[in-house]
Amino acid sequence: MKADPSIVILSGESGSGKTTICTRVVALARVRGLGVAGVLTPARLADGCKVGLDVEDIHTGQRHPLAERIGGTDGPATESWHFHADGLAWGVAILRCAKPCDLLVIDEMGPLELARGQGWTVGLDLLRGSHYRLALVVVRPALLPRFRERLSGAEPLTLAVTETNRDDLPGEITALLELCFTQMPLPNTEKVRRNSPPI
Repeated sequence: MKADPSIVILSGESGSGKTTICTRVVALARVRGLGVAGVLTPARLADGCKVGLDVEDIHTGQRHPLAERIGGTDGPATESWHFHADGLAWGVAILRCAKPCDLLVIDEMGPLELARGQGWTVGLDLLRGSHYRLALVVVRPALLPRFRERLSGAEPLTLAVTETNRDDLPGEITALLELCFTQMPLPNTEKVRRNSPPI
């Protein structure tokens, strides 16, 4: 496979800081005046424990509930999470509106997408396209082989998140984004949106 540094996989176990790193990369990209788009999945905490996930539209900062540890939702469920159908659908709409951009973030491609073909599989189509300069994708270690199989013709750069490197990774990823910015033209065939899609 051909090496493709325009796609960066951020991989680590739950609680390793993947979403925090993505959030910092987004902030650093914005400071540099770069266009950012995609989804984050910040945790909702209760008494220090992760009880739910929200989906955040990176372009606008708007959030909606995505998943709960305990059931009572109307969407699919994995071993760890029970999903809200409208939260998943909103995330799909955000990703469909995410191009063109300098930085595309997909947090995350998980068991729902890679094992069941549900959730945010539209993200795979985005990654196969060329409407971004750098894509940052969160994938758990156990799902890396499945994710790579879905991206035919390219071998993404994989960064494993550890306690010793997680503070340095946002700067390193931003430096790679700046390199892509100077070397890669960005297709501009569609108007960039200004508002979140309706829920």
